[in-house]
Amino acid sequence: MPVSPRLLAVLQKHKEAGKAKGVPWLFPSPKGCRWDPENLARAFREVVGGAGLPWNLVQLRHTFGSQLARKGVSLLKIAQLMGNSPAIAAKHINLVPEEMADEIAF
Repeated sequence: MPVSPRLLAVLQKHKEAGKAKGVPWLFPSPKGCRWDPENLARAFREVVGGAGLPWNLVQLRHTFGSQLARKGVSLLKIAQLMGNSPAIAAKHINLVPEEMADEIAF
């Protein structure tokens, strides 16, 4: 999955810190075991909760699709990056009417 260079640097640092502790997994279980589907969500909730932020992973997914759309990326490409069909990806994209005014002005 493509990620930004900044995020990649953060993930690599996180992985190296885990390896230094003898944990080979990027998002290990609390006992240092293999990843389970809830590990990332649990770790994310701890980080954003500790920082007092109201975000969740679904909101990040919506933001990802919306930011790509604002940059003019096609819905087909956004769907491929999100791992969905264009119809489903379109549900994750939030644009406000003011951002679309240029598209309908004649």
